[in-house]
Amino acid sequence: MTVGQSGQELYGTGAYRDQAPRLYRAAQPVLGLFDRQRLSYLHALHPPPARLLDAGAGRGRFVTAARAAGYDAIGFDPSPRGADATVVRRAGIEEAQIDQGSLDLVSVWHVLEHLDDPGAALERIASWLRPGGGLLVGVPNLASVQARIGGERWYHLDVPRHRMHFTAAGLQALLRRCGFGVLRTHHVL
Repeated sequence: MTVGQSGQELYGTGAYRDQAPRLYRAAQPVLGLFDRQRLSYLHALHPPPARLLDAGAGRGRFVTAARAAGYDAIGFDPSPRGADATVVRRAGIEEAQIDQGSLDLVSVWHVLEHLDDPGAALERIASWLRPGGGLLVGVPNLASVQARIGGERWYHLDVPRHRMHFTAAGLQALLRRCGFGVLRTHHVL
């Protein structure tokens, strides 16, 4: 953490500010493709009407897409960006009030890299899942071609907001340590 800044203060600017980012409307078709891809991964684990939580839901775009696809979906995010409390509740993984064994699926998309202790978060998330439940994780890949080309200018370094950086092997090891089995790894540019 940067001296003099609380964790929440780090998210008041850039892509994390309360207002929609520049070119947000123009990016909607591409973002919709990403949402459909995530939904296809989740569908392979548990089809609708499975109970789904999007942890780190931001403004709730993916929760809305999941609901439209038939999921019983909710989201939470620690920032005030979520416009609709019926879609996104304001809480972090540490504070979220989720009953143990109450979820079929959890999506943690570009969230773990923001946490000081992603292992503790994954252990908490594991307690929310029913037996046979599924977890979908997306993180920037520190070993990617994009990261190697970008070097210290790689967009996803995003220090100090990104507290941890993962390789595919490192993430798989963390997931296994927290009791998850890894079914599939998929790389997205």
